[in-house]
Amino acid sequence: MPDLPRFAATEEEIEAFKRSLNEEYERKISDLEKRLERELEELIASSRLAVEKKVVAIQQDLNRRYDENLKLIARRTQKLGRERLLAFSDELLRSAEERITKTLATIRQDEEHYTRVMRTLLDEALIEIDGMAVAIVGRGDGRFLSQCDRVSAVHEEDIPLGGCTVTDAEGERIVDNTFEGRRKRVKKSIVRRISAALWPLMEEIGRSG
Repeated sequence: MPDLPRFAATEEEIEAFKRSLNEEYERKISDLEKRLERELEELIASSRLAVEKKVVAIQQDLNRRYDENLKLIARRTQKLGRERLLAFSDELLRSAEERITKTLATIRQDEEHYTRVMRTLLDEALIEIDGMAVAIVGRGDGRFLSQCDRVSAVHEEDIPLGGCTVTDAEGERIVDNTFEGRRKRVKKSIVRRISAALWPLMEEIGRSG
């Protein structure tokens, strides 16, 4: 009678089978862990790269805003500096004009002093006139120019601050030596001097931007 197939395993075979299963399990677990570790590293690297890009973008944006703010501050500083210099220039000019006007008023109130000043203004004007001349003065000031051989006539008009205007006989050559005329000429000179003094500061403010 032939032997029947064996279905029952020996204890050694069972143990060998268990070891084989355990080894296969350990290998698959190990492979899975390695794969997960690689994926995690890739994920971390990808996240780190994304974060770094975001950080770079934020830094660039901050730098751009910082530069824009610096330029804005520079423009505002320039504008403020110019405004203050112009205000200072206006104040200097206004102060000078006030002193000039006050001085002229003081001269006008002192008749003896005003007489000498009027004769000086007339003499200066006559240097520019050939031959006989006509003098134009303020109301009541004609008496200060009496006894002048080169003045053929004295006309009185409204000249608030005083002084005189002198013309030649034909009225072609005119020399304005009124206080107002001289004040305007002095003002132009003061403006030029103030501008010359403040211009380097204006340039420095312009370079600061």
